[in-house]
Amino acid sequence: MIFIILFIILFSFLNCFQDKYIFNKNKLSEYNNIPIAFTPDKNFILPTIVSITSLLKNKNINTYYIINIIFLQNFTNDELNLFIKLGNIFDNWELNFIKINNIFNNLPTNKNIPHSTYIRLIFSSLFKNYSKIIYLDGDTIILKDLYKMYNINISQYYFVGQFTNGIKYEKYFNSLTHYINAGVLLINLDQQRKDKIEEKILKWAEKNKEFLALYKQTIINYYFIDKIGLLPPEYGIFSDSFKFYIEKTNNFTLGNYNYSEYEKAYNDPAIIHFHSSNKPWKKNAKKRYYGYYWWKYAKISGMKILLNKKKYLYKIIKLVL
Repeated sequence: MIFIILFIILFSFLNCFQDKYIFNKNKLSEYNNIPIAFTPDKNFILPTIVSITSLLKNKNINTYYIINIIFLQNFTNDELNLFIKLGNIFDNWELNFIKINNIFNNLPTNKNIPHSTYIRLIFSSLFKNYSKIIYLDGDTIILKDLYKMYNINISQYYFVGQFTNGIKYEKYFNSLTHYINAGVLLINLDQQRKDKIEEKILKWAEKNKEFLALYKQTIINYYFIDKIGLLPPEYGIFSDSFKFYIEKTNNFTLGNYNYSEYEKAYNDPAIIHFHSSNKPWKKNAKKRYYGYYWWKYAKISGMKILLNKKKYLYKIIKLVL
């Protein structure tokens, strides 16, 4: 019932392997192939599975998502099977597991931001067969098909993302004129390969690591200041931003978007990004700022979740398919 191809690909300097699974029942004459990338660590497996569930549930019938899970740690077979079993629910998509060596050991992290956060900076060498790719954080919910997003013209940019006022957290690079969040990105791989940016960016990051207040986001916004652009606001609505600014401060400060277009996107988002610490799986967050969407797709994914109310963390108890 599920057609699975398993193979191993060796990458040169990354020295990684890839396992590939194809879930394809409906034979259509033509598909819209859209590559998607996630880079979870072990602590973010469950949210990523919920995000993928929403992605697959809301795709068009002729959209064929090529979902790439890139990781630095060794995932167990049980952990990988949590992703694979989504193939029992959804058809017409592809799942790739890509394990790479950690080449980011010299870059800063904290308890909530692991080295895997930097993987999106090397997609141009990881995905040489793709001209561009969509990157999604695991704390996203996708409510619409992403064909239109994928086909946005980004020829003049390396990265296109959602405008954010996160620049206020930048201690050293706070004079930037525009600034994007790195959690939902459309990435121009062709142009990055043409300009051979990867080696340059990693060297720059290591040299300036003490200045990376927001880690990969600082790198993208500062190093590529002239090569970053904006997504339409519906692709990456922040779960608490509009309500917070309008209801709490009676002000609208997402500068590069106007009020009407952001209000429209807020009421009909394509992607919701739970970017703050107020994650929907935490205590008292279920009913706030789109939290019900996360729980809807957590249920569809087949997860039974037990919340540790003392620490507000989740534990995976069972996968029911």
